[in-house]
Amino acid sequence: MNRGISIALLLTWAIIVACPLALLADVIDEQYKHASELLWAGELKEAQSGFEAVLQRKPNYRSARVLLGLTLTRHSAQSEETGDRARALSQLREALRLDPEEPYWHRALAKLLHAQADEEEAAQECAQAAKLSPDDSDLARGCGFGASPEIGKDNTIPNVTGLTRTEGLTRPVPEHHSAPAYSEKAQAARLQGTLVLWLVVGAHGDVDQAAIEKPLGLGLDESALRTVRTWTFKPSTLNGAPTRARVMVEISFRLS
Repeated sequence: MNRGISIALLLTWAIIVACPLALLADVIDEQYKHASELLWAGELKEAQSGFEAVLQRKPNYRSARVLLGLTLTRHSAQSEETGDRARALSQLREALRLDPEEPYWHRALAKLLHAQADEEEAAQECAQAAKLSPDDSDLARGCGFGASPEIGKDNTIPNVTGLTRTEGLTRPVPEHHSAPAYSEKAQAARLQGTLVLWLVVGAHGDVDQAAIEKPLGLGLDESALRTVRTWTFKPSTLNGAPTRARVMVEISFRLS
């Protein structure tokens, strides 16, 4: 008889303990959702506060850490535009502490470090970016500030972006161009947007080089680079002869 009473009391206690925990999880999820909406609306300061509040309650909330990092990188870009380079550096470092696997956050930090003549650390950050995104030709060349020119700015290769026909030069025409897959990381974070990249299309119509000009983040840039390397084109021609050419491409990612 006493044993039965003890079991009933234990079950009641478990239910009483579990209910507040479930309610807390719901509150945290609502805070995360609201902070995400603020981020996508461009309300960076409020979004940052929201994600920080979520992480105070749940420090290992992976998506909140990722989106707080993304918020901080956007803050950093604004700080750089206003000339506050020290703040921009601090925000990028904090973003990478939250999520060190983002190559284009490392590239952004490398370029800021290069601008203040910290070449050793800039090279380290660039090397990490290249390691995380091995299909990006600019990262392999030194993040665009090394001795070699960025592929989008190499004047030895004709730039046919926006070109219809000029002085005998034609644009490459896509023949096979499959769409890149959504990364699990971006899908979990509900990230949408458009990235910009450069391609160098060879004289045989294959993609010789590719590099991200304007990243989107959370694995979408790397997915785009892997995919465009498989694209094929009818190559550009110069006075009727096939030639290498570089072209800028936009790729949009939208969730259903």
